[in-house]
Amino acid sequence: MIRVTPAPEPPDFDVKVRQPGLLAIAEMTGQMPRYPRKSGRAFEPRTRKDVQPDGTSISVLIDRPEDLPSSELKPYWTEAIDDLMQAYDEVCAYSCFRIHPVQNTIDRLGLNDFRSYREEDAVCYWEEQVSFARLVKESPFVALELRRQGRLLAGDV
Repeated sequence: MIRVTPAPEPPDFDVKVRQPGLLAIAEMTGQMPRYPRKSGRAFEPRTRKDVQPDGTSISVLIDRPEDLPSSELKPYWTEAIDDLMQAYDEVCAYSCFRIHPVQNTIDRLGLNDFRSYREEDAVCYWEEQVSFARLVKESPFVALELRRQGRLLAGDV
């Protein structure tokens, strides 16, 4: 394992990232914001569809931050990219790969388009439809991430 020493928080991280992010989450879940809105329109509360016992679906307000889909959240952290690039000497503190100062690369390359396939690979492994050895060969990122999270099946630990 590569040791990564956390860099100091960028000086304007709270104003550019934390406060807008927490404000958005509070507004989308109908909570009282900890920070005042300084500009722009408030986010509308988000809803989800709940299926009733009779098979009909109704819209229910999302009132817990953990229930918000990640697709609803603006990536405020990207406001700190330049500071993070400098603080970590252009090495991603999460994946330990050297990165280059290119924004929107994931979106431009469509890398998130494959997210559902990675999720499917994990589910197939958990349902024992594929072995861990096969998962390592076919979907190495998923295999390594499951190991990192301690989510391997008992015999594969």
